[in-house]
This record gives sequence, structure tokens and C-alpha cells, in this order.
Amino acid sequence: MGATAVMAAPEAPTAEWANFVNGPLASGSMTRSIKATEDGSAIYWMGSAATHSKGDAPTYAGETIFASPVDVQRSTNNNLIIMRLDAQGKRVWSLYSSYGDAISNNGGLDILPDGSIVFVAVLRHDEKADMLAHPLTIVDGTGASTDVYPGVAEYRNVGIVGHLSAEGKLLGYGVIDVDVINGYGDGAKTVHAGLFVDDLAVTPDGNIFISGNYRAPMHVKNVAGETVTFTPKYNYEWDGDAQTGAGDMYLLKLTPEGQLLASLEAQGEGITNGHISNVKYERGILYLYGKYDVVTDKTFTATLAGAQLCNTGVVDLFVAAIDASTFASEWHTNIVGERYNNSCVMQNSGISVGNGNLWFCGQYNGKFYPQGNADQAVYSTAKVREGMLVKFDATTGKWIKGVSSNTSFTGANTGLTAYQDALINTTTPDKVYVFGYVMKNTIGVFLRPYNANTLEADPADAWSLVTGVKKDNEFNAAIPIAFNIAYVPKAGLAFTDARGRGGMCAAGLEAVGTGSAFAIQIAKFQLPEALHDGINNVVVDNDETAPVEYYDLQGRRVSDSPAAGLYIRRQGTQATKVLVR
Repeated sequence: MGATAVMAAPEAPTAEWANFVNGPLASGSMTRSIKATEDGSAIYWMGSAATHSKGDAPTYAGETIFASPVDVQRSTNNNLIIMRLDAQGKRVWSLYSSYGDAISNNGGLDILPDGSIVFVAVLRHDEKADMLAHPLTIVDGTGASTDVYPGVAEYRNVGIVGHLSAEGKLLGYGVIDVDVINGYGDGAKTVHAGLFVDDLAVTPDGNIFISGNYRAPMHVKNVAGETVTFTPKYNYEWDGDAQTGAGDMYLLKLTPEGQLLASLEAQGEGITNGHISNVKYERGILYLYGKYDVVTDKTFTATLAGAQLCNTGVVDLFVAAIDASTFASEWHTNIVGERYNNSCVMQNSGISVGNGNLWFCGQYNGKFYPQGNADQAVYSTAKVREGMLVKFDATTGKWIKGVSSNTSFTGANTGLTAYQDALINTTTPDKVYVFGYVMKNTIGVFLRPYNANTLEADPADAWSLVTGVKKDNEFNAAIPIAFNIAYVPKAGLAFTDARGRGGMCAAGLEAVGTGSAFAIQIAKFQLPEALHDGINNVVVDNDETAPVEYYDLQGRRVSDSPAAGLYIRRQGTQATKVLVR
């Protein structure tokens, strides 16, 4: 029997490769999501690249992804891009919208238990008359073209839920349709952007949850083919100004083809501009983070999943856990935001669950604390935004402790900072590793280890993953901004994407100039042993002896001897689609 040599884990994260997604225009490319299989052999990335003229061609690693077939009316058109990469960073296939502008910071993708892919994108038509008449069109990884939404008289944001095979074939899709509406009162604006998709999570039965905000009537077909309409309750005489925000938070359970299975919204009175910004699935529980504005002239009775919301802050937030099947509340913790140094804001949030804890990350200014416990508040210390890390008990929702980046890292380690995700594993349960960035080229994108019990950190232990580097007469140093990380603990790997303009350097590699346009760097990192899930710490299901369970395509459990048809078969950790004859 042959043996394969195993590379020793590095002492610090070290890049194996780093490639760029470049757009042909100054605005360059954007990113939304990156995921990887458990062994790190397949990486899926979702983003967009700006084009304007026919023939404009975004590239990956210097190779053309597609050439735009049209001239557009807007200054730019953000074409949707989804790519599969192999373990060496080579592009295996790519999907793109040949007609259709992808709305930035919306949607995402994930890997389903059977190895197929689900994505959600928010698209719109170009304003040009002949483009309005053209359907929104997606070209999948096999080169097949599909019209996913018809031509319109007036553009609007619509959600496209797509199901892809691992080979890039579009297996099916659904539409979240949204009306164009007029705001209230004199000087009201027309609302074209009535839908926001903030996050996506998958379940072991192969279905998905998506969350966000909607501000205009939203229409989704259920599994029977019937259209279900959601009408926002919380616009409250909103004039349509996108700068003020309005509308309702939502959580939808969908099939991979976008058919509606269940939904959750806030109830009662007194809130607007609600978002469920983050959703994570873990062992039958959905963990949520959300935010909303309070309407001061309304009697406040707002609830979510039966739990009372809060109306005492300048900014009001919550973290919550609900049963994924019934949407019944398991626990709910309100978070109050107050002005400090004359500012109060929370953005770029993320939640992670593991080792009995829920970790919340965000970028903020102000003062935040669990309702009724101001003595536990986390304060920002400067006018520029800082990173926040908060530890909650995942069983009860109790706020255990919070910390700000500027109380952990001082002096040269500070600047405009974002904490965006927390990495946790079973090998080092006493540590939590924060992924984020500082807007300084010498620090850039980082991982910062914290003691998971005390939330103390030693700046000497932090690692820069991507920095900005100047090269004389060739390029200036970029200030890389972190977006996403796909953590693969069983393989000791992480895949990141970062955006910048100028010289960017992934740790262990040479700096590369992006040119004058913003570009997305996708990189693969080998991680230190502390970030591996060691064999002695992994609980492995014995799939061969585990009981077999069957689910229909809507995720409902069926008998162990189902009638003829197509089902999801789950045994231990394995889930596959099977045809029962």
C-alpha cells in the first residue's frame, strides 16, 4: 500500500495560491460569498464584475470568464459570476448573467448535502428600453443559457434562487418577484429596490433558509405552484427614499429551486426597516441576528417568533434561536444601542455557533449591551469604527462577555476595523479566531486569536493574511478589505476573498498589483495546527450502521418505506437524492 506524505502545519497561516477576479472598469469586481467542501477539493465563489460595453471581459487569474454581449445604459452593469475552483485554484467552470445587473451585497451561495449548489442573487434589468424588453438571462457552467425572468416595462429588483449541479448545470430555479411601488406623500419616490437578501443557510434535508428585508409586495410560489404574496406592514407612510429605509424583516424556508415551504415575519406594531441579517443552522436550531428601527409615534407591540422586541435604543438589535421546523422561539436576547462619542451604528455582522457558544462579530460605533444590563456594555473608543466580539451561551442566549477591538489591540494595530467572522473548532476550544481587517496596508486582512473564556488577546499572536505592498514604479500599496472566509477545519485550510486596488500580498507569496481598478483576491491558506480539527477530537458517525431516514423534496420526514418517487435519503452524515421505484 502506498503512502502519501502529509505537509507539516505552518506556524502561521501561509498562502498556497492567490488569484484575482478583475473587471474591465474602474469599479472592478465585487464579492458576496465563498464556500468550500469539507476536504477543500472544491471552492465555490460568488460575486460580480462591472461591464459597460459589448465585449468587456472580466477575468480570473488572467483568463476571460465571459465577454459582455451588450452595451448598457447605466455607468456600469454588475454581471453575476459564480465559479467553481479546484484545490490548486484553477477555474473548473463559471456561471454568469449575460443580461442582468447583480445587486451588490445581496444573496449568497452554499453547498447542499448531496454536493449540489444553491445560490440566491438579486438581479435587475438595465434601464435602456431595449434591455428592459430583454429577459434576465443566466449562462450556466455548461454554457447553457436560461431566461430566468421576462422583460418588463419598469425595472425592479427580483430574487433568483438557483440550483446547480457540482458540474455547473442549472438544475432548476425559482423567482422571488417584487412589485414596483410609489412612496407616500408629496415628492414621493418610485421604489425599484423592494427586496434585500442578507443571508442564506442550508439544512441536512437539502432545503434552505434565506433572510433579509422587503419594502414592496413580494410574491413567491409554493410547492403546489400557488403564488403566496407578502405585503409589508411596516412602511408607515414612507416616501420611498432609500436613505431612510423601511419595510419588514423576513425569514423564508425554500426548496433549492425556490419553492416556498414556510415563512416567519415580525408581528405587532412600532418597527420599520427590519432586517434578519444573519442566519445559521445547527442541529435543528436556527440562530438569527437582526436589527430594526423604532417608530416613535406608534404603540410598541412588536414581536418575533412570539418573543418581545425592544424599543429603548437609538439602534435596536437582537440575537435569537428558533426551532427550524416550527419557528417557535427557543430564546431571544435584545441588544440596546446607544450613542457614545455622538455615534451609534452596527454593520458588517456575522454569527458563528460552536462549543456551546454563539459568537457575534460586527463593525460599530457607540455603546451596546443586553437589554436591562447596561453594566455589561461594550463601548467604542474612537470616532472611526471598531470591531466588536460578543460571546453568548448558545443554549440560553445569555450575553456572557463582549469586547471591542481597540481595547484588545492598541497603537499601530488600530484604525478603522471590522470583525466579520469567528472561527471555532474542537482542537482548541479555549480559543476563538476573529477574521476581519484594519484599513492599514501593513495589517490588512487578519486572524486574531482570543481567549474564549476571558476574551483577552495578545497582539503578538495575531496574523496578517493579506497586506498591501508598494513596488517602486509598478504599483502602490492597496488597503485590502476582508469580506468572506470559508473555514475547512478537517483539512486545516481557509479560503478568503479580499478587495483592494494596488499591490496586495497574501502571506507567504509575492505581492501582485491589481492595476487601477478594484479587484477581488481569492486565496487558499494552510493553517496552523491549532486551527485543525484533530482526529482525536472528531466524532465520526458510523454511516453504515446509522438509521436510514427519508424526506420528501420539501424536507418533510416520510415513512421508512416510502412510495415510489424521488426522495432525500439520509444515513448518518450522508444525504443523497434517491429514486424509489
